[in-house]
Amino acid sequence: MRRCEDCKLILESDARFCPKCGKSVTEAPQHEPADVRLAVLLTSANVHRVKGEWDAAVSDATAALEIDPNNADVASLLASIYEQRGNLDEAAIWYKIAADLDPRNIVHQANLQRVTLASRPRFHRWTKRQRIAITAAAAVLLVVITVFVTLALSIGGERLPAPRRAGRPPAGRAQIKAPSTTPAPATTPTTSSVSGSGLAMPSSSSARTPGEAALKSRLGADESVRAAGAIVDDVIFDPRQGVVSITFSLPSATPWTRVGILTTAFNIVRAAFAANAEIRSVTVRCVISPQGPSSTQIAFVGDVSRTTMNGLGTNPTEVQLNQAFTAQWWNPLVK
Repeated sequence: MRRCEDCKLILESDARFCPKCGKSVTEAPQHEPADVRLAVLLTSANVHRVKGEWDAAVSDATAALEIDPNNADVASLLASIYEQRGNLDEAAIWYKIAADLDPRNIVHQANLQRVTLASRPRFHRWTKRQRIAITAAAAVLLVVITVFVTLALSIGGERLPAPRRAGRPPAGRAQIKAPSTTPAPATTPTTSSVSGSGLAMPSSSSARTPGEAALKSRLGADESVRAAGAIVDDVIFDPRQGVVSITFSLPSATPWTRVGILTTAFNIVRAAFAANAEIRSVTVRCVISPQGPSSTQIAFVGDVSRTTMNGLGTNPTEVQLNQAFTAQWWNPLVK
């Protein structure tokens, strides 16, 4: 082993000059004891440590470990060099090695504990600051969300939907078109019942459209309707579904039977489907006046579709009529 006498730097075995100071070096005696060489290296490592020559100090301490790997003092020296250099993690490793090599030495244990604690405070303080920052950010975000939701609810509550204009059906819906006939003559408002209790109220035929009025006039002129003595009182069209509501009345002198009312309703509905192809379904209402105009009551209500009506033919039986009209309601006076 070769060493520079001035720098105490360990050199390569074939080195002839010190790379640091340039002094010529001689080969160390081969008979030099290991403990002497160990002492020389430890002294050199301490000198370099005091001067702040960290690389040289680490090199000497490492060379000393090669001579005596189980020497706890050498590992402790290497740890102290790393500690002074500021490399606390590496220092903790070597203090741990020193403590493992000499478990009874309380100095090594104390050094290990000191360096371990010294390397942790920055991490703990950073974690605490991070928690504070995250908590503050979450609180601010919660306040912002609360304010936003409150404003959205208050603004949304003040907005009301725009009212739909009356008298104009929605686009794309079926409407009743008045057939090419002369306008129907003005009729005198009649009364109709709102239930079977006999409570009468004036109809609003004056609010009907020209198409509804024309269909009413055409149904009233139908021969089968006139033959039954029925009077078509009102026609109301719902353009949303192509549904027509037709109200007709029978004279008081007529004996009111279910088959007679169903037959008259059949004739009226058939005439309505024939009058306008846009009608898909009809709700028919029959009213009667058992004791004069002031006692008008609903006798029958039923629904029938165009498809069902087309399958009945011209002379359906009573059973077929009962099956054709759905959602039937009958007044107990009608037997």
